[in-house]
Amino acid sequence: MTISMNLVSDPQGDHDTSVKARAQAFAREHVAPYAETWERDGIYPKGAIFEASKEFGGFLIPKELGGKGGSVTEFLIMVEEMAKVDIAFTLAFVVHNNVAYIISQSPNASLRDRLLPALIAGERIGAFCLTEPGAGSDAAGITTRADLVDGDWQIFGTKGWITAGGCADDLVVFAKTTDTPGPKSVACFAVDGNGPDIERSDRYELVSGHLPQVCDITFKGVNVAEKDVLFEPGTAFAAAMGCLDAARLGIAAMCNGALTSALETSIEYAGQRKMFGGCTLDNQGIQWTFSEHLTQLEASRSLMFQTAALAEAGKSFTQASAHSKKFANHAAHSGMSWAMRAMGATGTRRTSDLARQFGHAQLLFNTDGTPEIMNIVIGRSLQALCK
Repeated sequence: MTISMNLVSDPQGDHDTSVKARAQAFAREHVAPYAETWERDGIYPKGAIFEASKEFGGFLIPKELGGKGGSVTEFLIMVEEMAKVDIAFTLAFVVHNNVAYIISQSPNASLRDRLLPALIAGERIGAFCLTEPGAGSDAAGITTRADLVDGDWQIFGTKGWITAGGCADDLVVFAKTTDTPGPKSVACFAVDGNGPDIERSDRYELVSGHLPQVCDITFKGVNVAEKDVLFEPGTAFAAAMGCLDAARLGIAAMCNGALTSALETSIEYAGQRKMFGGCTLDNQGIQWTFSEHLTQLEASRSLMFQTAALAEAGKSFTQASAHSKKFANHAAHSGMSWAMRAMGATGTRRTSDLARQFGHAQLLFNTDGTPEIMNIVIGRSLQALCK
């Protein structure tokens, strides 16, 4: 794969240009040689997550809390470069990073100080437990309960689609504290994933993406002390939604990175493949189709970095992140499908990495909300015009 082909432009503005080179070097050394094996055998690569954490752990967390203090733009550049090599590893690492980030936002300073060092260092793996088997896109419809018993909380319920669910050490768990409908009664708890009364299902058998060990986690009366409440009722749901806004932007970066590498690989192949007296890339129809997908990639990255600028300015980016994720999902699916076709049968072989990456990209359609859910998010802004 030719990462130096420079098919895409770098974002403008002040950012650490070394992040790109460091992420490339990390992915080349620690991910590329093993990605196919991790996928085939469903291995969660704790060693590689640990190494990634040394370089990029707690990337968006302020330095005073032990993080790297990086910008959103720099974070997206890092995610793009890792996803060029393997979406599944990148997703696993980003989710782990997101868990540390939401903990860093908690007003519970003593809990932050206790949990963050090991998470940022990659010594303990984090999992975000919001989605349930019956409450995915409608996050406010969760049924997992937390009941206050003799001063402590007891959590009952099942969470589904948990990335790193099979091996996570620290769980960020959202649960309702009353029967009141809606999000106001939702609280967020820090739960030791290695404690008692926790049951994990087998890893989901998915179309692709077995590395992150996605599974169900059931809480059977798990006891949580009051000191382990990350967000009280009334604030937890807003914290979760803020985390989802950022996560959707990360998904866009993964799509853009994977599409970039797919086009690089396919264009390089088409420039070397001899047929009908020339190379495949001599065909104007091939050139024009590549050009269309490169335009879509540039547009997707521009939308992503524009959204990052909103986040860095402290402005609301809920709607913008929905636009960015939806556009990137569609651009990656279409462009990666074309990249495989342009390589003919060779594009379907696992040795090209395209088949594995294309399978992973399909999962990103559903991660943190489908494009249709993004339309709901965007559509809510239109409803305000009718009032």
